[in-house]
Amino acid sequence: MRRPSLIAVLVAAAALAPLVCAAADSTAVLSHVRPLDVPMSFASSYGELRHDHFHGGIDFRTGGKVGDPIHSIKDGYVSRISVSTTGYGNGIYITHPDGTMSVYGHLLAFRSDIASRVLQEQYDKHSFAVNILLGPDEFPVKMGDVIGRVGNTGSSAGPHLHMEVRRDDGNTPFNYFRDGYYWLPDTMTPVIQRIAVYAYEDSTGIPVSRKLKMMSGRYSDGETLVPAKCYIGIDAIDKMDGTTGRLGVEKYKVLLDGKPFFELNIGDFNYDIDKYIRSTVAAGETGMDLIKTQVDPGNLYAMHKIQAENGGIIYLDDYQRHRVTVEASDIFGNKTTAVLYLRRNDAVLADSPLDERISTYPMLWYTPNILQTEAFSVIMPVGALYNNVQFQYGKVADADTAAGRLSPVWKLGDDRLALHQPFILTVPVGNDDRLLLASVGSNGKLSGAGGEVENGVLSASVRPGSYCVARDTIAPVLRPVLPKGGKLSGSTFRIAATDNLAGISQYEVLVDGAWTLASFKNSSITVYLSEDRLSRGRHDVDVTAADAVGNKTTVSFSIDW
Repeated sequence: MRRPSLIAVLVAAAALAPLVCAAADSTAVLSHVRPLDVPMSFASSYGELRHDHFHGGIDFRTGGKVGDPIHSIKDGYVSRISVSTTGYGNGIYITHPDGTMSVYGHLLAFRSDIASRVLQEQYDKHSFAVNILLGPDEFPVKMGDVIGRVGNTGSSAGPHLHMEVRRDDGNTPFNYFRDGYYWLPDTMTPVIQRIAVYAYEDSTGIPVSRKLKMMSGRYSDGETLVPAKCYIGIDAIDKMDGTTGRLGVEKYKVLLDGKPFFELNIGDFNYDIDKYIRSTVAAGETGMDLIKTQVDPGNLYAMHKIQAENGGIIYLDDYQRHRVTVEASDIFGNKTTAVLYLRRNDAVLADSPLDERISTYPMLWYTPNILQTEAFSVIMPVGALYNNVQFQYGKVADADTAAGRLSPVWKLGDDRLALHQPFILTVPVGNDDRLLLASVGSNGKLSGAGGEVENGVLSASVRPGSYCVARDTIAPVLRPVLPKGGKLSGSTFRIAATDNLAGISQYEVLVDGAWTLASFKNSSITVYLSEDRLSRGRHDVDVTAADAVGNKTTVSFSIDW
């Protein structure tokens, strides 16, 4: 393990006192403090693999509770405030004189003066979600100033602080632990949880692959039989002293018979390329993210971050036993290794037989593609594909009006097909504005997939799955959740809000006829009352909600506040 520098040790010991780290050129000085008063422990790390992005910050644990004060880590000014029911939820962005920006996400509440500014913006725009850009004079902050409280807002699975530090373009988060901002002892090595081996074939110019084996635990001297070409996937996590978090690995490396074959160093990344994670991991692996050695030609992330021989494809030109060594390392140099053995066997095939109901259509990654049938069209825009594919499609079930299916069920795309953006599905349906596209689950249950009808054609942006046309004529259901008699004990109340298919797309709350702040999340509309805007006493409430195809409902009731 790399020994910590003296400066790093001072950082760890100084808690909230100002910290000084020498910059790389030894001429600039960077002062900063910890964002929280509680001991540092992490739920997620920089560069950790997520479903559709690399994690751009570090998630600080707070012991499962909300409300701890959050401090600005450096001098600067609040340059942006964002409020949403998704993403960072309540977020604050602070621009610093050194050209960096610190970002704090999932806050329970903002500092009182910032909160007042946000509330005014929400009422001015009649919107819960706001994005406020600010100049340096409105909310200047000093290092250590409290800017808000730890929360669980937005796309958060539990109370924590998500904090990033970005470079001066505001679009490039960097690993500030690697840059020496803070230090914690780390003697634990990463864990290689699983290794998958995939057969591969590309003689036609359109590659196909098939998972041959998934190995976990200890790796033996046993062999995996593969065709002439194959690649592997690596599922690894990092561990750190003092936390139970499953953190992200910094570097993946593969050696073939002792020679370097593949290396991915997470390093720092730009948000313009982090969405290419869909091409960097092996698609279709439920519950895990495997970094694959095979490199798609349309993967721009790989151009910057991956070094691979033969495009990450292992080519065996003999029938001997070959040793593959997999290494996973963290930012402190702790490393773990696993070994497996491959032997070529030409009886092993890369392609799997298709369901007889399924056809294929060749699509090229560098050009737009259109699949036209009598029943539907698939438009694959340029930039959606990472590699050439045989796009799978076919009817897998008949229409069944009793089950809500007004058209056959079409399977479109393989579950393993990774896309950078959705494709467009169009279906001729006639002029019925209550129609939408529905996703069909394995149990036959329908869920709304969106879409709009224009000139007799239903179109929607979708990803691989099974779809049919459905109709939604049922308005949303609204049910106030109130104490007996409508007497409130706090400043919020909620309305359960559900829709049978299309999904609620618009809502509005009026109290005594005036627009009132409310948010919609997890089938619940939460209403926020303010003494500055509403007097105490009895009030009439009207709540209206509309679904994505225009069905609308209103419920009226009274509250005693």
